[in-house]
Amino acid sequence: MNVTHGTPVPVSIDVTPTAVTGNASLLVSNQTGTTIGQGIDGFTLTNGATASGATTSMLPGGTNYYVIAHYGGDGTYGGSYSNPVSVTVSKENSTVILKGVIPKGSTTPVTSIPFDAQYFMRADVGNSQGAVCSPPPFGEVACPSGGVIFTDNGNQLLGTFNLNGEGYTETWVGAIGGLTGGQHTLGAQYSGDNNYNAGLGTVLVTVTQAPTSTTPVTAQGAITQPVTLTTGVQDPNTAATTLPTPTGTVIFYLNGTVIPGTPTYGIGSNGIFLYMTAALTTTFPSPGTYTLTASYSGDQNYQPSASTASQVTLQYPTPTVSASPATEYILPGAPVSVSVLADTTNKTQFPTGTVTLSQSGTVAGPTTCTQTTDSSGNYACQATFTFPFPGGSTSFFYWAQYSGDANYPTSQSGPYWVYVTDFSLSPGSPQVTVTQGSSQTVAINVSPQNGFNGAVTNFTCSGLPAETTCGFNPTTVPGGSGSTTLTITTTPLGQSGQFRRRAARENSGAGWMATAVLPLLGLCLIGIPLRRRPRAALVAMMIATIVLLPSCGGGGGGGAPPNPVPSISSLSPTQQAAGSQSQTLTINGTGFINGSTANYNGTAHVVAFASVSQISIALTAADLAATGTFPVVVTNPAPGGGSSSAVNFNVVTGTPTGTFNVTVTATSGSLTHKANFTLVVQ
Repeated sequence: MNVTHGTPVPVSIDVTPTAVTGNASLLVSNQTGTTIGQGIDGFTLTNGATASGATTSMLPGGTNYYVIAHYGGDGTYGGSYSNPVSVTVSKENSTVILKGVIPKGSTTPVTSIPFDAQYFMRADVGNSQGAVCSPPPFGEVACPSGGVIFTDNGNQLLGTFNLNGEGYTETWVGAIGGLTGGQHTLGAQYSGDNNYNAGLGTVLVTVTQAPTSTTPVTAQGAITQPVTLTTGVQDPNTAATTLPTPTGTVIFYLNGTVIPGTPTYGIGSNGIFLYMTAALTTTFPSPGTYTLTASYSGDQNYQPSASTASQVTLQYPTPTVSASPATEYILPGAPVSVSVLADTTNKTQFPTGTVTLSQSGTVAGPTTCTQTTDSSGNYACQATFTFPFPGGSTSFFYWAQYSGDANYPTSQSGPYWVYVTDFSLSPGSPQVTVTQGSSQTVAINVSPQNGFNGAVTNFTCSGLPAETTCGFNPTTVPGGSGSTTLTITTTPLGQSGQFRRRAARENSGAGWMATAVLPLLGLCLIGIPLRRRPRAALVAMMIATIVLLPSCGGGGGGGAPPNPVPSISSLSPTQQAAGSQSQTLTINGTGFINGSTANYNGTAHVVAFASVSQISIALTAADLAATGTFPVVVTNPAPGGGSSSAVNFNVVTGTPTGTFNVTVTATSGSLTHKANFTLVVQ
């Protein structure tokens, strides 16, 4: 049998015995019926045979292949197969159905679509009659297989797409590759399979221009230099992010009149999609407020559009603001004087307005600036300021701000600095040590601050101990920087006459012992007849009494050994300068005990016991306050004991010992500064 695919073919199947019930089917087989292939169609048996007039359109295409009938059996009878029948089925023509493009969110094809729309193409492949895939048991149309190529005006779009099990395929086109504006003959070319010949379906689709928006015109620049006008043209459909940007031309208008010139075009981005930019550089005749617009011509894909009007106030170039002096140095307490210039680059219009000096707030101004010209004759305005130094530090900075006017924008300078010039003094060493009667030097350094270059002079000292002088060489340090040598000269012990007049008045200790022992002497003389007291004997008696006074009145009784009578052999040192801060006095001699006491100028002092031959006491500043001869007496307590003979300690003139805070002072004009160091005299 030889037929064309899809042609209805009569089917007659008889199963014996006629009592069988159920269904029979047609199957592809080999020549002997031993290999079973795909099922073709199915039929219901009546009285053991197919119903009269039964046909099938489902024979697959192929040459000299075999078909058998198969009965599956029922509850009574088993299944069986027929003998194979050879058939040849040639391909039938296919029908490719392409109705247009389908917008996103719709199922209805259209033949007109905007350029920026999102849409897809669908192709269905049917039989030669245009019937689409509908296999048994609901239909008798075999489903095609194979691939489809979509074309645009004969040119392939994208890749090859396979038909699905329902005989169609589809793919997105818009917002991926997109169709350009205009008419397009879209095609779906089917490759064919064993049952269907290749086919082609076409449809005419019109892609309309997408709308655009043109942004308001902005101006960048100034009047006397070229001004750049800019605008942008974009697709307002934010979903069309992958489509090409608009092309075409833009015309700029000034107060409704075309601005001559050819714009330059580029591509801008707002972070979401790209758009076309247009810029035109031109020159305006004078400052003022202008109405600017722009129109876009449109292109194959995009519609024309026009911007809304924008008003732009254009001015001369920004003035340069400068202050003079660029860096200012002033003396402490002196005012700050500044001149500020707001300078233009033209000789047409003077700037007006005010100038303010600022630093985290207003320092001076605002001050109205007056007309002037710069060294090139360009128009400018100037303001001068005199104001007190803000204080709080030795420097501060400010910037000058020009307020601007109708013709010029506001402008600001960079920072300008004002410094207070000054100097400082510092000793070369924080401590200077000198021995009584010698000299010592120390450098006094002069350091400039903030550009100070004056002469520093009038060097003086204060806080020196008595009998000490100071001198400076050189006496003036010029140029604000350098050093002078301070020489400190001390006086040896006993070589100054400064305290001699005072010594005569203050040395009251010389006869203290004689006065102290007179009452005792009187006691010892009781009972001696006056007639037996000649003058010479009286003198001798007084001397003996002074020496033997402790035994006056008789000796003590028995008991512990008596303490010795101490004796002083020497003092160390024997003298010290008046005004010294302290002095350890070592007493050498014999007969000292741990309980010995010592009087200095009649005043008891704490004794530090070292041995029977040496003790010491601490002399205070009060002990050394004035020149004089002061007796030192050591006394041992009873039993026995007694007081030593007095040995004098001398407080004399000369530089006192101790630690002193010395201040050096120097001046330069109204400036006065001090430096301190410690002087140790030993």
